[in-house]
Amino acid sequence: MKTSVSRSNHGSSLIELMISIAILAVIGGALSYFLLIGSAAWHTGDAEIQANQESRKGMMSMVRELRQAQDGNLRTTADALFVDNVIYNNIKFIVISDTDGDGDTISAGGALEWSAPISYYVTGTQLVRLQNNAVTVLANNVTGVQFTKTVDTILGISILNITLQTRKTSAEGRQIQSSQTCSVKIRN
Repeated sequence: MKTSVSRSNHGSSLIELMISIAILAVIGGALSYFLLIGSAAWHTGDAEIQANQESRKGMMSMVRELRQAQDGNLRTTADALFVDNVIYNNIKFIVISDTDGDGDTISAGGALEWSAPISYYVTGTQLVRLQNNAVTVLANNVTGVQFTKTVDTILGISILNITLQTRKTSAEGRQIQSSQTCSVKIRN
């Protein structure tokens, strides 16, 4: 008497096993590819955010003080007066300040009290502020800063245009650049 054995009792064949492994390999490869693409996008986005934050931080610090500067006090760090429509990579100026510590910006003799000169410039990859031989780093990863003074003849005001460029390298080695531009009305 012959007994027949059903195929379902034998399990999977070698071909079925190889096909299953091939399908899993294709799915795993696709998932790995998408994870790598997502990781690269994440790192690029992170570098872009850091470059933007550095340029924004440096710009805010400069604008806050430059709004207090007066037109006749804008100079280069070599003490040359600013000429209209010329691009400079550094600036030096003074602002009204309570220098004698009496809580008033007018001296006992009735004259305005002026701060020690303040300078902004890039050294290496840092935007720095110099006053009284004290150097303060305002931003890192800086590739350049430009100052240009223009005059609005209709309104009779001087405007200082500032451009700050930063660059950050992502984890994958991509160079991410950021640029911030701001216009500041200078006191007359």
